[in-house]
Amino acid sequence: SELNYLENTGISVTHNNKVQQIFFSLGLIIGDNLGLHSVLGFTESFVSRYPCRFCKTIK
Repeated sequence: SELNYLENTGISVTHNNKVQQIFFSLGLIIGDNLGLHSVLGFTESFVSRYPCRFCKTIK
């Protein structure tokens, strides 16, 4: 995903004729299950026994 690319490869930025490689890291993302799965590259299908990965509530 794009977040992995920014963390591992980074981007090149030129400032004052010097090229610097900038890397990014993400600390926290808050959202609903579908949004988080989409952003983080997880499966966006919720055909499973547990719709929530935190509370393990059964459907």
